[in-house]
Amino acid sequence: MRLFDSLLKEFPQDSTFVNLIAKKKEHYLAFLKYPEEVRPLFSSTNLAEGINRK
Repeated sequence: MRLFDSLLKEFPQDSTFVNLIAKKKEHYLAFLKYPEEVRPLFSSTNLAEGINRK
């Protein structure tokens, strides 16, 4: 989470988009609750990500 926070600080803090991402941080980083061994097994419903992963 610290890396995520430090990355957000690199962008303009008055940006609506950056503020929206910061508010939803827990949502974006939910996968961190799981052990590293199972994280690669997660799949996305995003078609482009699915194709790139294969």
